[in-house]
Amino acid sequence: MSIRQLWILLFSLFLPLNLAANPADSPARKLIVVGGGKVSDEMREQLLSLSKAASPHVLIIPQASREADLANRAKDNAEAFRRLGAGKVTVLDLSEPPEALKAIQRSDAIWMPGGLQRQLMRALDEAGVADAVRARVASGVPIGGTSAGAAIMSKVMLASSRRDADTGAQIPIISHGLGFWPEVIVDQHFTQRNRLERLKAAIEKNPTHAGVGIDEDTAVVFDGKTFRVIGDHTVTVLRVSNPGESKPIFKTVILQPGDTYDFASEASDQLKKGNVSFERKSVPEICESLTPQLMAAWNVPGVSIAVVRNHKLAWLGQYGIKTHGQTDQVNANTVFEAASMSKPVFAYVALQLVQEGLLDLDTPLVEILGRPYITDEPLHKRITARMVLTHTTGFPNWRPGGWRRDGPLPVHFEPGTQERYSGEGFLFLQRAVEKLTGLPTEELMQKRLLEPLGMTNSSYVWRDSYDSMAASGHTSEGRIPERERSIYRTANSAFTLYTTPADYALFLIEMMRKDRSGKHSLNAKTLDAMLTVSSNSKGNDAESLPNEEGGKARFGLGWRVEMRENGKRVYHSGSNGTGFRCYADFHPPTGNGIVIMANGVNGNKLWADLIAHAGER
Repeated sequence: MSIRQLWILLFSLFLPLNLAANPADSPARKLIVVGGGKVSDEMREQLLSLSKAASPHVLIIPQASREADLANRAKDNAEAFRRLGAGKVTVLDLSEPPEALKAIQRSDAIWMPGGLQRQLMRALDEAGVADAVRARVASGVPIGGTSAGAAIMSKVMLASSRRDADTGAQIPIISHGLGFWPEVIVDQHFTQRNRLERLKAAIEKNPTHAGVGIDEDTAVVFDGKTFRVIGDHTVTVLRVSNPGESKPIFKTVILQPGDTYDFASEASDQLKKGNVSFERKSVPEICESLTPQLMAAWNVPGVSIAVVRNHKLAWLGQYGIKTHGQTDQVNANTVFEAASMSKPVFAYVALQLVQEGLLDLDTPLVEILGRPYITDEPLHKRITARMVLTHTTGFPNWRPGGWRRDGPLPVHFEPGTQERYSGEGFLFLQRAVEKLTGLPTEELMQKRLLEPLGMTNSSYVWRDSYDSMAASGHTSEGRIPERERSIYRTANSAFTLYTTPADYALFLIEMMRKDRSGKHSLNAKTLDAMLTVSSNSKGNDAESLPNEEGGKARFGLGWRVEMRENGKRVYHSGSNGTGFRCYADFHPPTGNGIVIMANGVNGNKLWADLIAHAGER
């Protein structure tokens, strides 16, 4: 036995007899569990108010943080609690275990900042103080934590996850936590990081547990029986309604700020009015139930949705108004800006030209133009159509000042060696295609794809009819922006497509159509290339190409592609500065897909919530 371990053992003999008490056995567990992001004063004040002390002594346990961040994170949290009225704030130092045990015993409230949950658990275990923290909580001392400090509240702790190399399925990595909330598996950054799939997988392996997914800037206040949601966003509760059976049926509840949930009751009247509970509902039913709530939560005035099932347009749904301050309702013909979802449509036409032998994916585009595209940048002369479609040109998304200003356009790395999303690349390809075909982009797109598919409400340039048909974009507060709306009268293949979800759904159906004999259709070989994460003419394997977030390459030829357990998920989103957000995905093996268009800056948060709960069905 080391001297360190001996000190811990000797000192523990003088601690109260309830040192090893299980906090789950306490009838008055007091937990503040924050999903990461911003920790508001309200959340910290809740922790202080749950303490029995008039001026609580707060203990900060910062060991989840990386060494370089630990001191600053501890300092910031200590200052915040002092400002809110804590009598004393102590930062736990694990280098002297006897002193650490004393600090735990003196605490009136405990706070655990974010970082890495496994690192935090390992630090407490190795110092021999984990049981002391458990005992303090069991005695009625409130504890709170954010991000890693939230995940560690569980006994079965979601430590991380990885992607299955063959199926693409998320495999949860499970470890042990402090067990303050042993009946629950907590996940954080829930909607923002699309963690529904991994929480479902964790619950499937532990079907007697409930899953609680907490969004950023959001917290639950748990009193041992019920919890209440505070903050800005939502909390998702997952439960298996048929434990013991081979295929789990999940019951899901979405909670808004101010809602409460009682784990002891499944009765719907235990939930405050406005919650959504569903079990094996269809995607349209989920959209009908959830969309109006999410619009209110995210200040999105109008939403339009199209659902494709078995290669057919199965359902359309419209909600809200076109323009703040007016009464015109969104309808099936309301036109939205598709934003970056313009790119896959243009990519399809570019691949038609490849299929016909008019365009070569690996020929430098400057050879088609017959001149340099930009001056004083020799690297751009290596850029090919394949590099544009796989976002490996090295261009930024947009040059400083925007594409219309014809400013300097840098190439940030050797083309073909990294993935970096770029609208400028699509504009470069557009200029080459216009030179090759002799047609302006709008005419080309109408002739080759939009008209053959019957996308009659779609155009890459503004039409006079849109004056009455189009929705307006809105700010994050759901209001019209102060600056005058931009009207796209010049086509840009990267973002100017005006369309409806119903029209765009026709494009998804074309992408999944089994019969490839249409004059406008890509053949099976070309389509497969479009939907495969692509290698390039530099000889780099796609799996070795890094992207700008540090992960692996994710683009086929124009679409984002992700492998799932049940096959490829193909998707794209859109975000224009005019206040529009949209999303589309489809699943080729089943012929299913969805298109969501919203006329508010927070529309991306709305569609992420919807997809988290409906997108896998």
